Amino acid sequence: NGKVGKHEEALKLLQQEALDLGATAPELIEAERALTAVRTAINGDPLSADGNFEAQVVPVIEACRTRLAQLKALKSQVVSQLAEAEQALAHLKTTHASSLQAVEERKVKLNIDHEDQLTMPLDDKVIEQLATWLERLKTTVGDGKFQAASVGLVNWTAQVINRTSSAESAFQANDALLRERRDMRGLIEALKVRAGAEGMAEDATLAAMFAKVSKMLYSRPTPMTEARRLVKEYQDAVLK
Repeated sequence: NGKVGKHEEALKLLQQEALDLGATAPELIEAERALTAVRTAINGDPLSADGNFEAQVVPVIEACRTRLAQLKALKSQVVSQLAEAEQALAHLKTTHASSLQAVEERKVKLNIDHEDQLTMPLDDKVIEQLATWLERLKTTVGDGKFQAASVGLVNWTAQVINRTSSAESAFQANDALLRERRDMRGLIEALKVRAGAEGMAEDATLAAMFAKVSKMLYSRPTPMTEARRLVKEYQDAVLK
């Protein structure tokens, strides 16, 4: 029967499409069974079987075509999600590295009160766990389980966003202290220029105050609480 052959060819194309997608569609198995049943029936009683052929087989073939179109769209979505996930993980690693560097630099250059209250970097294990999780999701995609992979990537991305925010907070908290010391250095230099412009260059008290606070701000580690106090005293003296 030509109609059966036509639909068998259509089914083969759909089966190849599923193979190319790396996915399995139960609808394909159902369509193959339906075609086999129709072929058997037509061989036994062509006249009676032919009348029911279109009603039995066409809806099943169309269901396959619809399902594979959905899978193709889902695979495209998941591939995009994976690419974004790779970028997100790379950004997290960079941010994490920056936060570690900021902490180390801050420890060398500054001495602060209540260090335990600062936001600290993530544990390296957190990054490793997220990387491992992403590799598992890639395997899920490779197995053609696109729906499961898509849901997993949404959950993974939420975790990465949260961890990246924590890493950025750790970087900002430590870098802000380093920037504060740089700002204080700039401030006392500007105040010194101001003092000279106003005829206070020969003031021994001011000169001694400047020398003391300058030495502290360029020392390692700079005691920040004491440095803030001395900068304010020098500023008040110059601007009085």
